[in-house]
Amino acid sequence: MHIVDQAAKERILKSLADPEALSILTCMRTTSKSAQQISTETGIPLSTIYRKLEDLRVAGLAMTERFTFNAGRKVDFMISSFHEIRVKLESNEVELEVIPSNETASLRWLNLFRDG
Repeated sequence: MHIVDQAAKERILKSLADPEALSILTCMRTTSKSAQQISTETGIPLSTIYRKLEDLRVAGLAMTERFTFNAGRKVDFMISSFHEIRVKLESNEVELEVIPSNETASLRWLNLFRDG
């Protein structure tokens, strides 16, 4: 999917330029993880993880999966929403193409039927 909205491009590029956000994205690239798991694996403080995850979600680079356990406790797991991002400089403009991951496509399809 080509990103044409300038504000969306800026959010994505800002996230990709942030070393902590990149560590988080790498950690949850192929498997959904809780904020606690991401914090443990990356060594980034949990408060920072929550803030960065929200930034990544707003930028469209992360998605939330919610699981409810037997005791009714809800836990959010995050996963990267993309498989690949292509950046191209063309005529003094940045072109961005975001290729969704297979996991993301499946999750979005499942979410269509979850609440219905």
